[in-house]
Amino acid sequence: MQPIENLLRERISLRRFADCPLNQGDVDWIVEGAMRAPTAGNMMLYSMILITDPIKKQVLSETCDHQPFIAKAPLVVAFLADYQRWFDYYRNSNVNAYCLERGLEFCGPDEADLLLACSDALIAAQNAVIAAESRGIGSCYIGDIMENYERHRELLNLPAWVFPVALLCFGYYPEGERPAPRSRFDRKYIAFAEQYQRFNPEGLNEMLAARAAAFTPANPYGAQNYGQWMYARKTGAPFSAEMARSVREALKNWKGDRIRMNNHVDELDEGLTNVWEPRVSEDASSVPKWWRVLEIMRKELSRPSFETWIAPLRPVHLEGELCLYCQNLFQKDWAESRYKQSLERAVLAVMPDIRGITFTLEKTVEQ
Repeated sequence: MQPIENLLRERISLRRFADCPLNQGDVDWIVEGAMRAPTAGNMMLYSMILITDPIKKQVLSETCDHQPFIAKAPLVVAFLADYQRWFDYYRNSNVNAYCLERGLEFCGPDEADLLLACSDALIAAQNAVIAAESRGIGSCYIGDIMENYERHRELLNLPAWVFPVALLCFGYYPEGERPAPRSRFDRKYIAFAEQYQRFNPEGLNEMLAARAAAFTPANPYGAQNYGQWMYARKTGAPFSAEMARSVREALKNWKGDRIRMNNHVDELDEGLTNVWEPRVSEDASSVPKWWRVLEIMRKELSRPSFETWIAPLRPVHLEGELCLYCQNLFQKDWAESRYKQSLERAVLAVMPDIRGITFTLEKTVEQ
């Protein structure tokens, strides 16, 4: 193993790997390193999904902002902010009854819980990076796993209170190749004594002088300086807008809502004494038999798929057809391409007078 000073100073983001799988001992060491990371209250508010399936890696290479090297990584690990495991345990521990006895509300995790779980997951991820480096294994963080939440939730079978905060690609360094580490800002711009410090224009220009020197006005964004170029390429880019949309969608599950309990045990929650019921469109009652369609689809799909794509649909009768209103274009395209036939079968089984179903974006329906 290398001295820790060398590991920290020489580590780079590796995007080209040796063409061989990781041996199991090295994989086990990466996982062990991650699990020894500091964690809030020793709750370990994270999970890891180890991905080697070529098809799944190929999907991720497309959904994570079209980065082909993801598919070529020998090992891809999704680091998940995870409060689901604790709330499943709380249910089994009759925390609901405990709260009722003491006049408390049994509420799901909120935004602060998500941030705490994200911290746990990212600390574990960085431990995994250093553990890997100690065995000659490079890595690359993929923040784009936070995009396309609906699709990633289905791909990875994520329940409501699990959020994919980081993806890491791992692989051995190619023989004889070790790119030089990239420069960082000077310490004075990052590490402050006692309080935060902002910089005037001169200080900011000094901080970024080396990078700005490489800027060229001949760029595809029409940027006139390095700041404009960086904004167009990163902060204001389409992938950033998608990430914002995706995170807002995920945050709907992290509102600290009161947990509604019942005695139903779902097939995918076997062993739990109580199950949280997913949100169903509030307008579903406008089509009285829609609940029977939902029951058919619930049995046919995995719980994440049902909760993500089917439960939020808003059904409306329109001239002999059933119009299913979707919350956004992403949901519309995915539900229509993947579940239209199944929904048509379920609808016709329950409402044989319906001629067909259509999908459209949510809007105000004229009465």
